[in-house]
Amino acid sequence: LGPLYIPVGSRAEAEAVMAASPTLTTDEHGLPVVPWAPLWILGRYHQLAEWTEVSIAAHEARGLVAPVVLSWSMISRVRCALGEHEDSDEALAKAEGLLTRVPPTSNMTFQVLGAAMLRRAMRGEVISADELAPALPFAELPGSSWAGLALRAALVRSLGLEGRGDEALAALEPVLRIADIAPGYAPNYPLILAHCIDALWAVERTEGLDQLERNLRHKVVEPDVRYPEVDGRWSLALACALTGRVDEAETWFDEARAVLVDQGTQPLLVGVDVDQ
Repeated sequence: LGPLYIPVGSRAEAEAVMAASPTLTTDEHGLPVVPWAPLWILGRYHQLAEWTEVSIAAHEARGLVAPVVLSWSMISRVRCALGEHEDSDEALAKAEGLLTRVPPTSNMTFQVLGAAMLRRAMRGEVISADELAPALPFAELPGSSWAGLALRAALVRSLGLEGRGDEALAALEPVLRIADIAPGYAPNYPLILAHCIDALWAVERTEGLDQLERNLRHKVVEPDVRYPEVDGRWSLALACALTGRVDEAETWFDEARAVLVDQGTQPLLVGVDVDQ
């Protein structure tokens, strides 16, 4: 991830980072440095997309391909979550157009594939477990191993959505072991927990749910760590509903809805409404 990833584990820490540097800064080479992680955690996705687009022009002027591919992929994801689908498609097309210039097993390629899958998922398509399985080798590669847990959690979710309960639970076990010890600022952590809870919700099972809920409360919801494609309060509502705490679930559904509206990721409201 390099210097663009500043590990912050709470909304308060992210706000402190942004207060110390409220404008887009540059590195020693004069290239813009977009604070992806703080903006990501704060749910400031419009600003993240706008600053990233500014950085692209500077990198293109220097002939730097890798950060441009990563940036267009990130913009595509964020714009998709914001419901700006035409802009998302355009950003993805620009990233895909550069794939021949980066290694096929690199993190850049992985990010483009992830953005493409997100676009499909946000439009109501279920990414099958069989389709995800070929992507798992990225979890073992040096450039993208940091995203391995998210890949495995995505597989758990797909298995659950396909009704393959026993397979989903088997795939969940190794994810649970790592999720319990990983910090909340680990890349994709809210997404990992959300995928696992989605799987349990789909198959109406509760194995491992206590562990997932504990981590969700302490590492995501309490520190108010945001993520553009999921929301911790939404996941917590599902956990409560699965264990019969309907009144508490209703409260968390309402809180999730307020957060999604506030940060502009209103397309996710469809999923919240359906689950509620």
